[in-house]
Amino acid sequence: SRYFFQQLISGQICHRDLKLENTLLDGIPTPCLKICDFGYSRVDWIFRPKSTVGTPAYIALEVLSRREYDGKLADVWSCRVTFYVMLVGAHPFEDQEVPKNFRKTIQVSLFIDNGGQYKIPDYVHISQDCRRLLSRIIVANPS
Repeated sequence: SRYFFQQLISGQICHRDLKLENTLLDGIPTPCLKICDFGYSRVDWIFRPKSTVGTPAYIALEVLSRREYDGKLADVWSCRVTFYVMLVGAHPFEDQEVPKNFRKTIQVSLFIDNGGQYKIPDYVHISQDCRRLLSRIIVANPS
């Protein structure tokens, strides 16, 4: 997955709707991840988007601001969420009581954007190494 995210970012393309559903697994015997659905994509150095497009569970907070934003950085956020979904099998901000709650996604994103630390729910069964990795990437400005 790292290679496919690097290819997108180095290619000067803002996809603007990266999500697990827009990835394809191909290649036998060597697996290859491919990106599809470039309907919202733009060439990065020409276009600084301010339109709100994308899928709520994967969208970066700056996309919701209705101001110009860096499409590449917004895609990086979506890559992080996609990676989380690949490892965990659920979205990071999903409420088990009310799945696909867009308001909850915004609240958690605002919390993280203001310096809050995302906590992986206890019901998520992944290794400690994966927990550490995810806790370092689901942040506003990862180092």
